[in-house]
Amino acid sequence: MGWQAKSGVSRRTVLKAAAGLAAAGPLGVLATKVQAQGSFNWKKYAGTTLRVLVNRVTPCELVAQRIPEFEAKTGIKVKAEFYPEELFRQKTVVEMTSGASDLDLFMTLIGNEGVKFYKSGWYEPIKRFVEDKTLADPAWDPGDITQGAWESQKVSDTLVSVPIEVGIHCMMSNKKLVEQAGIAPPKTLAELESAAKKVTKKDAGIYGVALRGRRATSAGIYSNFLHNMGGEWLDKQGNPTINTPEAIAAFELYGRLIREYGSPGAVNHHFTEVNSLFMAGKVGFIIEGSVFATLYEDPEKSKVAGQVGYHMTPAGPGGNHPVVNGWGVAMYSRSTKKEAAWYFMQWASSKETLLELAVAGQGSPRASIWNHPRFKSATKAPKDWQETLLQSIKVGNPLFAPPVIPIAQVRDIIGDVIHVAIAGGNVKEAANKANDLMKKALAEAS
Repeated sequence: MGWQAKSGVSRRTVLKAAAGLAAAGPLGVLATKVQAQGSFNWKKYAGTTLRVLVNRVTPCELVAQRIPEFEAKTGIKVKAEFYPEELFRQKTVVEMTSGASDLDLFMTLIGNEGVKFYKSGWYEPIKRFVEDKTLADPAWDPGDITQGAWESQKVSDTLVSVPIEVGIHCMMSNKKLVEQAGIAPPKTLAELESAAKKVTKKDAGIYGVALRGRRATSAGIYSNFLHNMGGEWLDKQGNPTINTPEAIAAFELYGRLIREYGSPGAVNHHFTEVNSLFMAGKVGFIIEGSVFATLYEDPEKSKVAGQVGYHMTPAGPGGNHPVVNGWGVAMYSRSTKKEAAWYFMQWASSKETLLELAVAGQGSPRASIWNHPRFKSATKAPKDWQETLLQSIKVGNPLFAPPVIPIAQVRDIIGDVIHVAIAGGNVKEAANKANDLMKKALAEAS
């Protein structure tokens, strides 16, 4: 497994992030004990106003919904702005490119924008805040956050964010449709194709699979197919490898599943559309983020609540390496209120806040929460969801997109190949062209 050296993502870091999420380990400098000497002054920055950009994805929204608790605890006012996925990414780039923004904090998914934001100087490194005993509540306990969760919030070994959840990509099944088809949930990619065929009844509006097809956004889900087929985004020298036999096979299977067993208009589907189809009871299998379980199990929003099976992504010739990642909260480097912003980050990743997120169905980056009595008694997360997440984080791969600077451009390039695959076109030709375009984009960004 090789990584582009200039991207700031090392082999060691990636492997630690993938394998270490399941268990707490020594955190080096982060393990420094914060001595409880007197009560912590949460009101120190009362009267300050912070501005934070929030992505409208479940873990980020769940944190933001609890902001009134933070305001009451600290006396700090928070102006939270909510944006859907694509608009959020555009908004953060526009804000920070201007250099004149009054932004203080933003939600971040390191595996997507980490390298670009780091190289642009937009992240404020937070090691000094973690180590400053005058700014850290003794109860915050950074050592309780798992080693892998910390690693997932680093770029080039620099800590830039605090984790608020650990998420995976997994396969969900509609138990009713699977039973009607007389099949078992597939464990391999070959079995997935066979199962999807048996479930599909297009005349009745029933489809075997739902997978993202919208250009750039489809790259993240495709990465599970790429890795499980034995492919990688980059070779050891940092050159793109999206035209290898493994990558082409992954493109072809991904496109064929959508074309043969997906719903009409899938080329325009993002997670909102595929989730809507699944929750409407029209899809046998979906490969998506574990964070969406809260939607699937909500009887007011979902027709399949209580009838969803949760499974690891189907394995391929390259094994099983589902995407493992996690949302975090980062500080904008140009913020003029960094200490107050750190209070927000500390609160957002606290045991209390993350316990409530875990109860609501989010994978927790804190080791203690998985065995917390309240979590065990109050969580609505299905047992097989919990088991799937814990199994997946032991073998997963955090690279749901290539670890490169021109990430938006590269994701579009990958999405173009997926569109060719969905249309049944010449995937090898498209992959070769895309590989050349990606290589050019990396050279221009270096």
